[in-house]
Amino acid sequence: MNDQKKRLNDKLIFFQTQILDLNHELNEKQNNYELKENQFYSDLFDIIDNIERKLKKFKKLEHLKKIDLSKSDFFQTIQFIHTQLLRLLSKYEVEQIKCQNNMATMENCKVVEVKKSKKYDDGYILEIVKNGYINTETMHILKKMEVVTVRND
Repeated sequence: MNDQKKRLNDKLIFFQTQILDLNHELNEKQNNYELKENQFYSDLFDIIDNIERKLKKFKKLEHLKKIDLSKSDFFQTIQFIHTQLLRLLSKYEVEQIKCQNNMATMENCKVVEVKKSKKYDDGYILEIVKNGYINTETMHILKKMEVVTVRND
């Protein structure tokens, strides 16, 4: 009887050790997955930022009457790719951050520059330098917006 108890006890210890090892391995894999996912989003956001910067530059040139974007296949293609990337993100519950009443908050904005304005209150967003993104399913901020805001002191 004692031999049987010892064998069962040894098996129990063995299985408990295996469970602990498997839990550790699972946690490690989850952490690695999260790191890779965050890096993927970061790289994708950098690409989208670059596209948006180019689109903004094209629109400034059009405003200055230096180019006609309606005739530019290159511009139309870049704009299409930008739209497709935003749709892809949306498919996975990732959306650009929208600020209520165009006011910056510390939770979702990084202020990169401030300007005085008699027309607007402190915290009003004058310009979005880079868009921010949020996972709408978990409400986790993936990337803060970079903005220029008003500060009147």
